[in-house]
Amino acid sequence: MLRSASRLRATACLAAASRTNARLAASKRFYSTVEETTNKNSSIGKKLVWLTVLSATAYSGATYLALKNEAFYDTYTTYVPGGEKLLDTLEDWADDERFRQYYQQASDIKQKASTHADKAKRYASQTKESAQDWYEYVSDAIAQLKGEKEPPTTPGSGPAPSARRRKFKREALFANVIHTTENQPTPTFVKSEQECVNAFAKTVEGLVEVLNEAGMQGYAKRLADLATRDVESLDKAFKLIEGEERKAREEIETLEKKLKVVSERVETHRGEILEKTKAHQAKSEERVKKYVSTIESEIAVQKSEAEQELLDIHAKELAAQRQQRLNELENELKEKAIEIQANYVEQVKHQVESERGGRLSQIDLIVTKQAELESLAQADAELLDDNRKAHQLIVAIDALKKAALSGQQTQFELELEAIKKLSVKTPFAKLGERQSDELLQLVASSIQKHVAQYGITSLAQLSERFEIVAREVRRAALIPEEDSSMISHLLSIVLSSLMFRKKGLVAGDDVESRLARAEHYLHTEKDLESATREINQLTGWPKRLALDWLDAARRHLEVKQALEIMKSQASLISMLQAK
Repeated sequence: MLRSASRLRATACLAAASRTNARLAASKRFYSTVEETTNKNSSIGKKLVWLTVLSATAYSGATYLALKNEAFYDTYTTYVPGGEKLLDTLEDWADDERFRQYYQQASDIKQKASTHADKAKRYASQTKESAQDWYEYVSDAIAQLKGEKEPPTTPGSGPAPSARRRKFKREALFANVIHTTENQPTPTFVKSEQECVNAFAKTVEGLVEVLNEAGMQGYAKRLADLATRDVESLDKAFKLIEGEERKAREEIETLEKKLKVVSERVETHRGEILEKTKAHQAKSEERVKKYVSTIESEIAVQKSEAEQELLDIHAKELAAQRQQRLNELENELKEKAIEIQANYVEQVKHQVESERGGRLSQIDLIVTKQAELESLAQADAELLDDNRKAHQLIVAIDALKKAALSGQQTQFELELEAIKKLSVKTPFAKLGERQSDELLQLVASSIQKHVAQYGITSLAQLSERFEIVAREVRRAALIPEEDSSMISHLLSIVLSSLMFRKKGLVAGDDVESRLARAEHYLHTEKDLESATREINQLTGWPKRLALDWLDAARRHLEVKQALEIMKSQASLISMLQAK
């Protein structure tokens, strides 16, 4: 524990020095900032160094405050990353081997005191108990410093002190300690005739030195004062044991009266401990409730994601089943066409054989009908292929629209490649079909590859980002386009906060009017194109700040227009095939 206390003290000193350095650094940084503004130079490295120093100072100061302030302890462990582990590590350092040595030394002293008490057994059992209580004083002090719940009992043949008396001394030992930073002098004791008293005095001197080294001067002063008084009393008690047994009894009666008073204090302290325990239990229950709510929200999010994945899987399975059914129908039609053709040829042969005698003139008519049937079968097959292609185009365009405009920035590269494959030119297609395929290929190729890989921003996300962009644009509205300095930036930020915000379709070409019209188009009419047109007409710093939003809006509009064109063209192809 003493090692932990010394480390905590070093941490406090480091935090104080860091705060002093931070104040000096702040003033120095302010001076350097003024020079940089004048010379138009900036040093990112210095800023990063000072930011690191300030962050380390704040972190160490918060750690020291959490160790000293119990109310700030919970806040620190809840909101500071790694705070709980750091505090647990610092508290674990309290277990020190040095105190174990002093404890062993005190146990040896108690053993000697017990032996001496056995020799003094002939005087009185009450006198032995009193002497044993004095020697147990050292174990109480060590137990309090170590944080043990119950100190070890003193070995001896006499009766052990009661639990109430032991608790009384442990509670009152370091009560009302006056904290100080001055090292306390080592107390000097008059050499006694009793060896156990001299050993006890040496132990007290060692404890005072250890407390001074650990930075616990208040506890050292308290221990020195009490030990000086108690050693003298112990020496006098041993001197008076042989001839003044009556005085010992009077002292025992006085201690019993004090014990009653201390018992009342112990009960009061026990009630306070129970209240604190209930408060900590309530805090623990509240934390558990927060954790439960967090887990429930995560489960809900995972459930929604699983449902969305299930819907996507069902859509893909439905498309695959539809394609399989179309292929089966196509194969059935081809088989029926082949079967009809074979039956027709067989019938023709049979009829030719039966009517060869005088009806050979009807062969030309039969050949003509056969050609007509072949053309009809071929037309049906082409119509089926065209219908299948049109349906595939519509399904692919719908899938692309769902992936691109789903409200989440997801990639739609696979859907776009599917449309390109379906609209590939075929050598035997008609002129109108080739033109439609070329138009679809042109529109699909107009969508950039990186846009398809990373997706586009939805209208809702653009609306949310517009609020941030509008706020920053208003702050930069008064910055001149040329020769702008840091002062002009600061003046623009301050003056923009004093300007009134316009709303609706107001007239004017200033920044505030264009922002008001863009906000009206975007939030009220859901017209992203008009809002983008208004923002695009900005100039200078306002337009520079809005470039990212403009790029996202343009990509959204380009993809949306391409989808509308492809959807219209696919619908036109389907209508022409129906006719």
